[in-house]
Amino acid sequence: MHGSIIGKLMVINYTIPKALITNEINDPWHKRLGHPRAPTLKHLGLPTLQDTCLVCETNKSHKLPFQSHFEPDLLTLHCVHMDVVGPINPPSMSGKQYLLTIVYQESSFKSVKFLQKKSDVFEQF
Repeated sequence: MHGSIIGKLMVINYTIPKALITNEINDPWHKRLGHPRAPTLKHLGLPTLQDTCLVCETNKSHKLPFQSHFEPDLLTLHCVHMDVVGPINPPSMSGKQYLLTIVYQESSFKSVKFLQKKSDVFEQF
């Protein structure tokens, strides 16, 4: 790097180095179509990638985020899902304004109870 002074200004002669190697894939179709797999590109009649795309390597996970098998609880009433809905307007003919929904996880059995007040939940279960 060298330079010269012109008046009160220093001019520096500097050459910016150029990258001769890159891991950028020179295939615009792969990027434009959202990084599809090679069979998809082939099906569309487009050229497939010769190299592995860094974005595809890092972002296409092969490990499932959740277990593929769900084991239900073996004990009866071990896990019960409940929800209170209301107040419902207009109330039922018997004057009840709330619903208690119950789902038993083991059997998926569902039950609905009608309640006068929210505080009646503990009496129903």
